[in-house]
Amino acid sequence: MNKTAEFVNIARKLDIDPLVIYDLGSFDAAQAVELAIAFPKARVVALEADPYNIPKCLVNAKGHRNITIVNGALAPLGTRPLIHFNRSVGTNDQCGSLLVPTDLKDMPVECIVVPAVTAADLDSFFGLPTLLWMDVQGSEWNYFLGFPFRPRLVWLEVAYDPYYHDQPHKDELVRKMADIGYKPIFEEVGVPGRWGDVCFWLGY
Repeated sequence: MNKTAEFVNIARKLDIDPLVIYDLGSFDAAQAVELAIAFPKARVVALEADPYNIPKCLVNAKGHRNITIVNGALAPLGTRPLIHFNRSVGTNDQCGSLLVPTDLKDMPVECIVVPAVTAADLDSFFGLPTLLWMDVQGSEWNYFLGFPFRPRLVWLEVAYDPYYHDQPHKDELVRKMADIGYKPIFEEVGVPGRWGDVCFWLGY
């Protein structure tokens, strides 16, 4: 299944026509491109922490004037301007995270320093998002910490068996999202017992 296409279909069924979309943890901006094509009136902001991935983002986003690439790691309010990030150095090159993997043999990393970017920073530069796509390897909750604005539709990667230290379990993340008004309306299991995706709707 094309996850981005499912996200777009859900948004359309809910009659959501976004002007601002965030793609946080973009990796190579592939989702950003799909969202930019699906919603050509929207500005799509692609945030990627690993500076080594930024060239991929720029190549893929070339020609899409409604995509903006930002190098930084999603951090909660009050974070210092620079933050430690564990970039992937093995074959699992999409698994860089602020958090340390529970199995460093499976997901080897090196710690680097990158800019910290909060939801408030993004808002002040790009405006409030209606759609939020997030794949930030265990740090999804950082977007909501201390930030009052709530996008109408949110797509998150979730862990059934946390594979980063201090990563919220899927059930914990669902409870946290419920506490701020969201309900899950779609779920897909990626790897049974390990991770999947959940789409949350801020029902009005």
